[in-house]
Amino acid sequence: MLDKKKKSIILIVLFFVITYCILYAIGIALTPENKELIQTYRTVELKSVFAEDDNTLDALVVGHSGVLYGSSPMEMYDAYGITSYNLAKTTQAPFEAYHTLTEVLKHQTPKVIVLNIDEFTYDKFDNLAKIAGLDFLNKAFPIFNVHTRWKYIAEDQVIPRSITKNYCCYSTIKPYKGHKKMEPTDKVHHIFKPWEKYLNKICDLCEERGIGIIFVEYPTKTFWNYKRHNGFQIFADNRGIKFIDFNLLEEEIGLDWSHDTCDKGDHMNAYGAKKCSLYVAKYITETYGLVNHRGEEKYAKWEEDLQKYRETYGEIEI
Repeated sequence: MLDKKKKSIILIVLFFVITYCILYAIGIALTPENKELIQTYRTVELKSVFAEDDNTLDALVVGHSGVLYGSSPMEMYDAYGITSYNLAKTTQAPFEAYHTLTEVLKHQTPKVIVLNIDEFTYDKFDNLAKIAGLDFLNKAFPIFNVHTRWKYIAEDQVIPRSITKNYCCYSTIKPYKGHKKMEPTDKVHHIFKPWEKYLNKICDLCEERGIGIIFVEYPTKTFWNYKRHNGFQIFADNRGIKFIDFNLLEEEIGLDWSHDTCDKGDHMNAYGAKKCSLYVAKYITETYGLVNHRGEEKYAKWEEDLQKYRETYGEIEI
C-alpha cells in the first residue's frame, strides 16, 4: 500500500501530465493544416507574406528591427515598380532568419535577397534565451499560438494582405544629438561561430537556388562601428558578395540625423527609411535587371496596396 505522501505526489504528476496532454491535443486540433497561418506576437504582419501571390516577389529583405524600420517595400515599388517584402522581426536571431527564408522560398522565387547583417553580431544572450524559450513553449504547447483559432473553426482562416509589407512606418522625429562617427580602424570583428554557420547557410541557400544576395547595414548610431564593418566586409569579399554599409554612405544618401531617426539614432523613421529603400531599390534594379511592374495586370493588387498605403501614411517627402 502506498502511503498518503506518495499517493499525493502521483496524483499531482498525473494531473499535470493529463492537463498537458489535453492542452497539447486542443492545440493540435486548432492548428490549421497550413502552419504558415500560425501567428505569434513577433510575426503577425510578417505572416502576410503568404498572402502574396506565389512567385510575384522580386526581392526579400531580411533582418531585425533595423530592417523593420529601415526598409519600405511600397516606396521601392512606387519609385521602381519592383515587388519586395520586409521579412523582419524584432531581435531576430540568425537561425530565425534562415528558417523564415526557407519557408518563404517554398512560395516565392526572388531574384535577390537583401540581408541586414548586424543581427549576426548578437551577443545579447538574454534576449536570445527569451526567443529560444518562447519557441520551445510554442512547440510544446501549440495552443499558445492558436488559442483564438476556435473563432474560425467553422471556416478557413484567411491571411490578410499587408499594405506596408511588414514595414513599420513612423514619421516621428527624435533627433540624434551625439557626435559618434565611424572612425577607421584595422581591428576586425570575429563573427560568433554559430552565427557564422547560419550566415553561410543563408549564402549557400541563395547559391543553390540561383538567387542573388547582398549584405546591408542600415544606419544606426547605437552600436555599429568600423571594427564590425571590417569583419563583415572581409566575409563578403571572401564570398564575392556586395556589402552596402549605410553608415559609410550618409552624405551620399543625404541622411540627416537631426531629422531621419525616430528614436535618437537607433532606427530610421519614414524619411530615413525612404532614402535607404530607394538606394537599395536602384542598386538591385540595375544589378539584377528587375522589371518595373507598374501597370501590369498581374500586379493590380500592388496598385491597390499602394493607394491604401498613401491614404494611410501620405507622401513621404525627402
